[in-house]
Amino acid sequence: MHDDNHDGFTLVELIVAIGLFVIVIGMVGAFMINAMTTQKTVRSVTEATSQGQLVARSIKSGVTNASGITLTNLTSGATAGGQLLIARTLGGGATPQWTCQAWYFTGDGGAVYMMRSPGAIAAPTSKTPAWTLLVENVRAQSPGSGIFFATTNTARVNLTVNTDGGSGVRIDTSATVRNPEAVNSPCF
Repeated sequence: MHDDNHDGFTLVELIVAIGLFVIVIGMVGAFMINAMTTQKTVRSVTEATSQGQLVARSIKSGVTNASGITLTNLTSGATAGGQLLIARTLGGGATPQWTCQAWYFTGDGGAVYMMRSPGAIAAPTSKTPAWTLLVENVRAQSPGSGIFFATTNTARVNLTVNTDGGSGVRIDTSATVRNPEAVNSPCF
């Protein structure tokens, strides 16, 4: 008597099963790596967008509530290539007060800082300890140009916040002084 009932797998069946298992694991691994790469890219773009919007909101709020603005392109010393945008801004509160508010761009590949003061704000000399950092790793749309542009009553910010391995996030917005006043301001 010969029994044809075999319990177990043949060597060929095991090799085929292991081959299919390796293919499935490889596909799942590739999917996981792709998902992690995409998540990193999305996080980088989201961070850059948030930081760029912070700069845009800050300038828009300050300029809209200003009585006047001025833009200085810095050409000498440690800050050469940078820009200083200053606004005489009406602050909120129980008793509204005029303050000076400034935004400083350090130049291509640099950063944007902000400062408020009851008096005049001078361009930083090199380090910026009294300034608040808004965003780092910023560049102008055109190399060698600035990110701030201003006319008598309008300020525009046009910048790119660099992302990890990407082309960056472009921010381009403008704000107009609501109630321009011809006053002698300590701000500029």
